[in-house]
Amino acid sequence: MCGRFVMIPRDVVERIVREVEQGLPPGVPDYELAGLDAFPGACVPVVVPGEGANGSGRLAVAELDWGYPVSWAKRPVFNTRVDTATGPRGQMWRESLEQRRCAVPTLGFYEPHRTERAVSPKTGREVKVQCAFGLPENPVTFLGGIYEDGHFSIMTCEPNRWVHDVHDRMPLVLRPSELGDWLGPRYADLFDRRDVELACRVA
Repeated sequence: MCGRFVMIPRDVVERIVREVEQGLPPGVPDYELAGLDAFPGACVPVVVPGEGANGSGRLAVAELDWGYPVSWAKRPVFNTRVDTATGPRGQMWRESLEQRRCAVPTLGFYEPHRTERAVSPKTGREVKVQCAFGLPENPVTFLGGIYEDGHFSIMTCEPNRWVHDVHDRMPLVLRPSELGDWLGPRYADLFDRRDVELACRVA
């Protein structure tokens, strides 16, 4: 369950998108690596198919609010389980998944450890240890998402072996080379993320 990630400013995302389109590894200079933590409700630059592109060709960048507003909860729904969206109870998500997918460029995402705890230096209280994850070969880690009416939700799936001991879910992590497949008709091929290696550090 992803509830925090490091967002990348829009101007940097625009450059990253052009690099991905050219088949280049997306680069983020050291002076741009600070980033800002994004939480549900934040307005975030995300990658979407260009108009009329249908997942192939040029990519575009849109600024969307993180979380679908719903009448039955005070907070927006910011994660969408793959198994729920594709199952018999996935009506809320099905149209977005089939027709409006996006990719969220990040400098890594956080998950609270399921068992390990530590004293917070800010509050002095015992809290769950926060673990930061990202692709080991590049600072940019994309997360698969869906969107509707100016809002997006991050897709989550079964944890792979790099996340399993920390949390029972993980965001649907995308390699830069997989953006075209996620935004195109073969998106379901990417639901299984067991082979996507992730680096982990205590945040």
